[in-house]
Amino acid sequence: MTIVEFIAARLAEKETAALAATPGPWRHNPNRHWHRPGTAGFEESVFAGPAGAVATSVAGTGPSDDPQSMSDAHHIALHDPARVLREVAAKRAILALHLPMARRSTGADGGMVQDCQRCDQFPAQYPCDTVRALAAVHADHHLVA
Repeated sequence: MTIVEFIAARLAEKETAALAATPGPWRHNPNRHWHRPGTAGFEESVFAGPAGAVATSVAGTGPSDDPQSMSDAHHIALHDPARVLREVAAKRAILALHLPMARRSTGADGGMVQDCQRCDQFPAQYPCDTVRALAAVHADHHLVA
C-alpha cells in the first residue's frame, strides 16, 4: 500500500463514520445540562439537530459539575459530522495537489525517481513533506510499522 493509498483509506474511514453519525449540527452548551432520569444529577451532553425539545443527545460525558466532563463534551461537539466531512474534502484536495510524478534522474544511471508534482524540494523526494504531514496524524494506526 502506498502512502497515498494509506491516507486515502483513512479519509474514507472518517467519511464513512461521519456519514453514519447522527446529523448535526452538534453543539454543547455549558450553561444547559441534561437531567439523568431517576436521579437528582445533571450531566453534560452533546446535542444534535435543531435546538429545543426535539434535539437528540449524542453523548453524555459525565456530571455537569466536573470540568473534565465539560471539556469532553466541548471536544465531541467540535467533531460534528459535517465538519469532519469538510475536513476529509480539504485533505483529499491537498493530497490531490501533492501526487507523485515520475521524472528522469539527473544522475549518471539515468534512473527514474518520484517527485511531488507540486513541491520543489531538493533533493527530490516523494512523499513530500506535505504528504508526510497528512500521514503523521495516523502514526498510531496498526498498519504503520
